[in-house]
Formats: sequence, structure tokens, C-alpha cells
Amino acid sequence: MTLEVIELSTKEQRVSFECWKEYKRATSKFPTFLSDREGFDILDEEVQELKQAIRHGTPQEARAEAIQVAAMALRLLLDCYTLPLEKETNE
Repeated sequence: MTLEVIELSTKEQRVSFECWKEYKRATSKFPTFLSDREGFDILDEEVQELKQAIRHGTPQEARAEAIQVAAMALRLLLDCYTLPLEKETNE
């Protein structure tokens, strides 16, 4: 498997960093998802909090919740759906 290098704008880099930072915070605080159903329930809870923040909160609160949604989506992928990496060949 060859990994593609992509260029990110400064804004994209900042948001990506914040999402990964939240992911790392969550993984250090809470155990690995035991199943994809558990992961989905947690992700759904975060989506509901984002919905409330969008409807009744400030833009800053909505942004913080959106970062948590992204982090939990990453966690669901990494805890439950990570494919094994193939060894790279030098062809």
C-alpha cells in the first residue's frame, strides 16, 4: 500500500491538529471501543451534542463539538475498522 502525500492549507492543518489532539486526549482518558456499536453510540452522543450547540450554543461551542465528533469518528475507524497495512515493496 502506498500512502499518498497531500498538501493542506494552514486552516486545514490547524483543524486536523485540533482533531488529533482531541483524539489523543480521549484515548488517554477512555478505554478502546469494545465494539463498533459502542463506538457508534458514543459518536452519536457527540453528534447530538453538536446539534444542540448549533441550535442553542455559540459558534465556539459548536466548533468544539464538531472537533469532538471528528475525533470520535477517527476513533471509531481506528479502534474498529483499521485494515492491516501491507508491506511496501521497492519496485
